[in-house]
Amino acid sequence: DELAIVIALGRLQLALRSETLWRRPALSRHWPAPRVLAATAPGERHGLGAVLAAETCWQAGWRVSCDFPHDDAALESLVARDWHDVLLLSLSDVFKREHRLEHLHDSIAKARRASVNPDLVVVARGRAFEAPAAVSAVGADAVNGSARELEAVITEVLLAPAGAAGGT
Repeated sequence: DELAIVIALGRLQLALRSETLWRRPALSRHWPAPRVLAATAPGERHGLGAVLAAETCWQAGWRVSCDFPHDDAALESLVARDWHDVLLLSLSDVFKREHRLEHLHDSIAKARRASVNPDLVVVARGRAFEAPAAVSAVGADAVNGSARELEAVITEVLLAPAGAAGGT
């Protein structure tokens, strides 16, 4: 049932954090280290993808915060309050959630307008982004379906000349 899944995911997150707490993050190959906000897409109930993405970025030596905004206003508040180089929005890693892409497009546009960083880089991730065409559907700078390749995707977008983004 759903409660058992929530408990299991909580235990998985705890195990992941326990494993990585004893390791020091690598020094970032970028200076200054990028500030990344890893968050679930507004309203997304599956937070494991955001947690794994945050952990991946932290292990890369980046400055990371992780949040779970319940709506667009909460996301806008997060990007308006603090400087972030990258907004990493996660949809479910389990379900495709293709029906959420239009809303995510609106969420990204609102976040860009609210951000204190006028050049905010947005990377969307989750199972819905297994198809590279999803990048244009949501208005992100890049999409990513795998935490394993996340660091490379973000680095590519950060270093790309303006208007040349679109990693997968």
